[in-house]
Amino acid sequence: MPELLVLVNPLSGRGRALEIGKAATAELIRLGVACRTVISPDLQALKAVAAAAVAEAAAATLTNAAAPAPPRGERGGVAVVGGDGTIREIGAVLLSTGIPLGVIPAGTGNGFARSLGLPRRVRGACKVIATGSSGDVDAALAHFAPLPDEPAGADMDAAVSPFTRPFFNVMGAGLDTLVAERVKTYSRLRGLPAFVVGTAALYSATPPWRFRITWGSSELELSGLVAATANGSYYGKGFQIVPGADPRDSRLDLGIIPPLRLIRLAAALPYFFSGGKWGGSPLTIAREIEKVRIESTPPAPVHADGDPVGQTPVEISVLPGAIRVFLPSLDC
Repeated sequence: MPELLVLVNPLSGRGRALEIGKAATAELIRLGVACRTVISPDLQALKAVAAAAVAEAAAATLTNAAAPAPPRGERGGVAVVGGDGTIREIGAVLLSTGIPLGVIPAGTGNGFARSLGLPRRVRGACKVIATGSSGDVDAALAHFAPLPDEPAGADMDAAVSPFTRPFFNVMGAGLDTLVAERVKTYSRLRGLPAFVVGTAALYSATPPWRFRITWGSSELELSGLVAATANGSYYGKGFQIVPGADPRDSRLDLGIIPPLRLIRLAAALPYFFSGGKWGGSPLTIAREIEKVRIESTPPAPVHADGDPVGQTPVEISVLPGAIRVFLPSLDC
């Protein structure tokens, strides 16, 4: 894979990703990186381009096993210009391939970039890709039971089964899924203000779920508004749903928000925005989980990295070091 493939979802960030993609391509070229840019609002089309690049790289590896290192400027990999949802879709194609993922944040929250400590501005993100190293980062798989009208043998794609969804940052069950969908309907608000307004609009009208959560030999049964399974800690815009979650520790972390009054939740915001350093924790937290099952009454809607993907029950397992990502070197 002699050149960097740059995939741009122009719909990310409410249209900002198109200009970010153009700026990123220009910056990468300025930094001496040979790249090819593909722009498409169709995620399936972008995934197909990524899959073709993976197949090409695999074929080249087989035929050129003893080939010398590529010349300067040829930095193979796939860079994604988009938000967490686009990264999740393209990243699924790169799982276990060894082909590094470059992250050029262009979404509304950019939680995955924040969780990895990656630059969120174009020049910094491009510098990491051009001069940084690549390292192994964990992923997670969520498996859902098929709904009654879904054929058990249905095919989806080569990366996952019909009822399995990969994710890289956070999967949430409950109110946060409803808020994520509500926020997408706002034409003027974005980021943190949209999140606050969406939460306030839905909070009092949403009854809590009764969650039953099992992992290893442990079990929790409690009422809650959100049950979040975190590979990374950030939802985006500085909000850490499970402070301390690390996408490179080969474990998942669990955080459950109880049915607090809205004023008490608002009082807990310093805890979430300080990464747990300020204020008291409203969460029930469990750490170092390899596999967890979440059930609820009634079934709770579930999102993966901000996009709805199913409903409880769901089983989630960590995939240690499943994807390579361009990460900052000491001099980045």
